Amino acid sequence: MRLSSSSLHPVLRVAGAVSTATLLLVAVAACAAQAVPAGGPTSGGAASGVVSSGPMPSGPASSAGPNLVTPEKAVDLKAQRWTSVKAVPGKSAVLVEGVLSGSPPCVVLGKVTVTETQDQVTVTVMAGKRPGASCDGPQPAVAYAYVTQVAMDAPLGDRKVVDGAR
Repeated sequence: MRLSSSSLHPVLRVAGAVSTATLLLVAVAACAAQAVPAGGPTSGGAASGVVSSGPMPSGPASSAGPNLVTPEKAVDLKAQRWTSVKAVPGKSAVLVEGVLSGSPPCVVLGKVTVTETQDQVTVTVMAGKRPGASCDGPQPAVAYAYVTQVAMDAPLGDRKVVDGAR
C-alpha cells in the first residue's frame, strides 16, 4: 500500500518537515565548517585563511575629526555660518570649521571667500547643491562637520575674524 503525504496525520507531516529542515541545516553547516587544529587556529599567510593585524601604534590616539573638504562646483549658493577659524601656523591661511545641514549632492561646500583689511578678516562660507542634483522631495536630515583650508594674502596675526554669514 502506497501512502501519500495528504493521507498522513498532520502531526507526522510537521515532524517530517522539521526532520528534513534539520538535516538540511546540518549538511550546510558541515560544508561550511573548517577543520581547526587541536592547538587552535594558526596564523601564517594567505593559505591559512586567518587574517590578523599588527599591534596598535604607540603614541597619542588620534580622534576622528571633521572632514577636510575642498569647495566644489555648486549652484544655488547660500551663506552658511561657520563655528571656528584657526590660523595655520607658518602660512597665510586659516582653517575654517563648521557644520553643513543636509548631505551631498543636495548640500555641498561651494565656495569660501575671504575679505581682508588691516584690522579684520571676513570669512564667508557658501553651500549649495551639485549641478544637476535632483533634490526634490524629502531629504535626510544629516549634519556633517567639515574643515576647509582657505588661503589669505597675509598671515592672520592679531586681526579680528568675522563670519560673513551673520
